Amino acid sequence: MRELSESEKLEDVLKEKSLCVVDFFATWCGPCKKVSAELDVLESKHADTLFVKVDVDTHESLAVEYSVESLPTVVVFKDAVKIGSFVGASPKLSEQIAKLLV
Repeated sequence: MRELSESEKLEDVLKEKSLCVVDFFATWCGPCKKVSAELDVLESKHADTLFVKVDVDTHESLAVEYSVESLPTVVVFKDAVKIGSFVGASPKLSEQIAKLLV
């Protein structure tokens, strides 16, 4: 999964593909690692969807802009518009995200 670099702007990345899944995470967050692994599996099944990781410690302003208050937070965008948001490491997270990727 691609990680947003310090020089990239998320708003530009969201325009690269119609569907985009953004994983807001932190390296110190245990549940974030579980969610990241689930998203890697989803990414392999949805080649038409862009999956991006955003480290909230590096990109604090994005965490504020996208109202990330807890980690992990996964936000799904369609044509750069937010269509879903999930907080935490729910057992059905992959299933819930996959429903939005059709």
